[in-house]
Amino acid sequence: MPRARRSDPADEPVTAEEMQRARPVREAAPDLAAALEAHQQRTARGAQKSPTRVAISLRIDREALARYRATGRGWQTRMSADLSRAARRLRP
Repeated sequence: MPRARRSDPADEPVTAEEMQRARPVREAAPDLAAALEAHQQRTARGAQKSPTRVAISLRIDREALARYRATGRGWQTRMSADLSRAARRLRP
């Protein structure tokens, strides 16, 4: 006979009484809130002063893509550099 699954409390709807007792994280757990803010400040990326790249959608030959990916981390940067070098050789 299969065991009955215990329900996860996170799956239960929040009651009105629980909403009345709720407090902001800064108030309920100030140390945790401070740690989260410090982490966010360390990992957040600021706005670029002058964006140098543009996000686009581009269809690439499967074999070419596989070869770049096989070179490991940084393959997108290498692909961009190769494309930039090739573009400089083009005639306007």
